[in-house]
Amino acid sequence: MKQSSHRRLLACLPVIIGLLSACGSSDEAPPAGAADTGATTAVSASPSTSPKQLDDGVARLDAERLGAKVEPVARRGADAPLDSMPDRISKYVGSLLFATGFEEGVSIAGQTSNNGPQTLSGSDRPGYSFPLQLWSPASGWRSWIDADVGENTPMPVAEYATGSIKQVAGRNGPTRALSLHSKAQSPRTAAQQVAVRSTSLGEEPVVFQRMWVKFDAGTLERARAVGSQRFYQTFWEVKASSDFWLRLKLHYDDAKGLYWIAKANGVQADTRYWEARTDDVPVVLAAASEPAGWHKVEIWLDRVGGRFKVAIDGRTLVDRGGVLLGGDGQRINDYRMMTVSSTVAPLAEVLFDDLEFWNLPPEDAWQR
Repeated sequence: MKQSSHRRLLACLPVIIGLLSACGSSDEAPPAGAADTGATTAVSASPSTSPKQLDDGVARLDAERLGAKVEPVARRGADAPLDSMPDRISKYVGSLLFATGFEEGVSIAGQTSNNGPQTLSGSDRPGYSFPLQLWSPASGWRSWIDADVGENTPMPVAEYATGSIKQVAGRNGPTRALSLHSKAQSPRTAAQQVAVRSTSLGEEPVVFQRMWVKFDAGTLERARAVGSQRFYQTFWEVKASSDFWLRLKLHYDDAKGLYWIAKANGVQADTRYWEARTDDVPVVLAAASEPAGWHKVEIWLDRVGGRFKVAIDGRTLVDRGGVLLGGDGQRINDYRMMTVSSTVAPLAEVLFDDLEFWNLPPEDAWQR
């Protein structure tokens, strides 16, 4: 896609927001009072709003970006129906916005006091340097490591949750990776978490994110101890200032073990909640000293055009359109690009490597 087309799309944002907000969705909502507690009851999802339901101007804009629509299909292992097939996104070649492998040149500073934040800085790729300059005004918090362990904890924050860069076994040999480690339960909160965040975003993020993720070897044992109706572990999340959020997680099934799930919460009654899962991609666990256990996570987040697609190891977890804008039209202002979060099993370590951001899915996106 030409960059001028993308700019025209951004210029049309207010119109698109109003139109999408008016269209709504037929997604089924959970029972009254249902919360995001990790319950594994699937919510059936119908095909989301098509651009054909919008006015001709928006339909032409969508066609210019994505090509002609075809009938919805369901792919094996995915609960939610996909918006189209064949994939209309991967034919475009995006531009790389940021890349890091957390190698020499990238460092973490801070958290020397009880409440001090940590910051990522430096570069291991020419032209790309922490802190991230994407989406956020100069006054915003950019790619900082936020360890939320409650106020007035009796020990320094780092004793409970922290970020660090470690030498580990990579997919093709030794590598450095970012570790987010929630390692001891704070007595001051039940919602302990640690995340790399960009907050107070100055514009809506329209971005393709790719990274490699590795969960610690004790994840399955913790899931069994908590049980299938409660266990979840979030590793990516975006939020608006309203109730709107999108999350990627692991859940647990007594028969099938760990599995991948995407969840969303809206602000309209008829699009309040949806989820999609796949059992088609095994969750491989391994120690940091072993090369196994790395999973490729790819995320195409385009709320401006109304598109959300996620693939794990090249297999689609969710592919939706038209349901991503909350009813009040508030933009995403909190981008938690890497996180470790769970209220029922908070003690975990997750490794992240080879983080990339693109303005569009690159040519090699979605490959197995």
